[in-house]
Amino acid sequence: MTMETTAPEAEQADLAMLAQIEALMLALRQEAQPVSAQKLCKRLNVRMSTLLRCLAYLGEQDIAGQAGLGWVHSEQQGERLLLSLTATGLAACASW
Repeated sequence: MTMETTAPEAEQADLAMLAQIEALMLALRQEAQPVSAQKLCKRLNVRMSTLLRCLAYLGEQDIAGQAGLGWVHSEQQGERLLLSLTATGLAACASW
């Protein structure tokens, strides 16, 4: 038995991801200093895996040969992952 995703299910998942990305960007825009990923997960009520999936699109790093948008800067400090908007990310938020 295989699990196939139908077009409406895929579209619904894409819309959910877009909503999470928008919520993440707006939450980061409200912060003057870098904020921990764990704190953002609690505030946005999302799992860390969901947040990291959003960062794959929004971050500055290449993942599997695909460049991120460069909107979110991430920095590891010990066990904490700190996130902040880049200048490009701030400009993107300003256009919303």
